[in-house]
Amino acid sequence: MRTLKLSPARSSDIDAIAEIHVAGWQVDHGILQDSILDGLRVSERAVLWADWIFGPGVHTVVAEVDEQVVGFVRLCPAHPIADPAPDAIEITHLYVHPSWQRDGKGTALLERAVDLAGEDQYARLILWVHEANRIARRFYERFGFSPDGARRTDPGFLENDAAEVRYCLSVIRPAA
Repeated sequence: MRTLKLSPARSSDIDAIAEIHVAGWQVDHGILQDSILDGLRVSERAVLWADWIFGPGVHTVVAEVDEQVVGFVRLCPAHPIADPAPDAIEITHLYVHPSWQRDGKGTALLERAVDLAGEDQYARLILWVHEANRIARRFYERFGFSPDGARRTDPGFLENDAAEVRYCLSVIRPAA
């Protein structure tokens, strides 16, 4: 029986995280332009992840099966543009490699993200999801997230103007 292990990401996980990130985007043809998705490179994402994986208030957690990284989640304090509330933490990335999806790994990562938000004393957990990504939206809604009416586009990101909607979840903080 294969056991799922969640642990803080290490520098040695950067290449696997970059590969999963690109694979996750490339499976979503139809949301972004195919030419953008086909142009994504793991090596370029790895350079970005070398900066993103750690930092003040950042949690990057990997999901491993048989010592192979199959998914990850990244949280960081919400940027004032993403959510001006000081008590919000943001899930900036949650990906499970497409070949490992649909058997609870994403849910386990999301549960860990909620736990970390509570441990860090945040009251709100937010994330942004492409409006057209019905599968991801249903996943977050089943978990209890709900859209709060905020909407944005980010034309500078991957040269796209696909609309994103913000989802929120109230976090239960552990008793002191």
